[in-house]
Amino acid sequence: MEPASVDRICPTCGHALPRIAEVCPQCGRDDTNPFVSPAGAPVPEHHTRQRLVLGISVIVGVGILLGWLAPGIGIVWTVIATPTLVRAAAAIKRRREAGVSVSWEDRARALTISAGVAILAGIAATAAFVAVCFPTGLPFFDVSVHPGRKQMGVTRNEIGMFCAFGLGFVAAGAAGFFTMKRFWPRKMSEAKNG
Repeated sequence: MEPASVDRICPTCGHALPRIAEVCPQCGRDDTNPFVSPAGAPVPEHHTRQRLVLGISVIVGVGILLGWLAPGIGIVWTVIATPTLVRAAAAIKRRREAGVSVSWEDRARALTISAGVAILAGIAATAAFVAVCFPTGLPFFDVSVHPGRKQMGVTRNEIGMFCAFGLGFVAAGAAGFFTMKRFWPRKMSEAKNG
């Protein structure tokens, strides 16, 4: 049996409390089982932002290095790693807001799950791009005897490519955004209710 002197954190104000406490003497919070984690030193919000900015800076730096060594790989790295880091930081922040302690194992799990979600969003964006780009651009491609004929200074192929790529990028952005939004970490209270 655990001793009553083990501290807990109030999810509202962050005040350390004995495990047996039902009401926080600091803010008065009185919910059913509001004290859900062992106490830990709360991390100030500015430290979390500094870590996130540092992490994104490292990702972009590695992306530039990879892009210099092998063009294309740096872009893929940056496109996948940045949302992975941001989503993992949001998941960890949501756990802390709920008063749940975050171990290194929890951080690794959040990063792994976030990488999977970012890759899934990338696949959805690629599929949306292909599904919109090819059917949109196909009618514009001119395979006649004179394919380079210009209308108002632009060939029909150029118009088709512009439309196809433009609509493809819009579809890819929307698919990636909505996939990330669907799998974005919810607040702990929302996760329990639905």
